[in-house]
Amino acid sequence: MLTDPGEYATLDAHGDFRRAVPTPDHFIPALYLAGLAAATDAPDTEILVDGYAYGSLSMTAYTLGMSCPQFDGRGGSPQPPSGLPPDGSNI
Repeated sequence: MLTDPGEYATLDAHGDFRRAVPTPDHFIPALYLAGLAAATDAPDTEILVDGYAYGSLSMTAYTLGMSCPQFDGRGGSPQPPSGLPPDGSNI
């Protein structure tokens, strides 16, 4: 998405695509951003939110044509309180 947003649409050919994207609603919204970024002369995409929860749930959000706020570098996705069992949160 950051270096060649036009290639984002080819991710469905990856062997693990079905595991990572169980339903189209997990993938289609990102295609809109990829299409907009690919249509510009100099795509200016940045990562707004990045990180993992419970080791495998990732939530990455991108911006297009706007600067992201700076933070302390710990990752942008929410982390559950320590000691919380996996079934005790929907984060």
